[in-house]
Amino acid sequence: LFPYTTLLRAGGQIRKFDPSHEWTMEIRMGRPADVIVQFARERNADLIIVASNHHGILGRVLGEETAMEIVRLTDIPLLVASPGMKRIPERVIVAMDLNPDGLQNVAKALKPFGGSKSISCVHVKPRSEFMGIDWAEYDSEYELAMRERFAAIQKPLGAIGMQPELVTLHGEASHELVDFADYSKAELIVVG
Repeated sequence: LFPYTTLLRAGGQIRKFDPSHEWTMEIRMGRPADVIVQFARERNADLIIVASNHHGILGRVLGEETAMEIVRLTDIPLLVASPGMKRIPERVIVAMDLNPDGLQNVAKALKPFGGSKSISCVHVKPRSEFMGIDWAEYDSEYELAMRERFAAIQKPLGAIGMQPELVTLHGEASHELVDFADYSKAELIVVG
């Protein structure tokens, strides 16, 4: 049972983003991720938006990380919004690997962000040093595969009016992506 003050707070948050009162609020019982995914499927949702919550290690072990559970249960794009998000993101990073699966819905996921001023497809080459030489630098097949992957992402993004740039970095993917996001002042990171 939800306390009445929680419902009032949720209603107040909705009104801030929906001044014309077009949004609805529905309360359902169950495991949050399961209920959210079921509701999104029933409504043929194009995007699920959840707030980022900072659960401790115990919360993660007990399955309280709702966003991660949603990702495991559906292929509907998910936006995890930080508490400081006040507008639609304008600087976007798409984390791009060589796997053809995972970003096939990138244009659909980014369509609401069509006014983005900057979109960077960031690929992080792993370091594969042997005898002091980074062989990935000299691997033309790898370079070709990366360019083909970028072209496969660039085409659907171009169809919705976005002109991405390819950025290639070296190192450990999660660290390099976070560093680049900080450097470029990215407001949205898209991962497959």
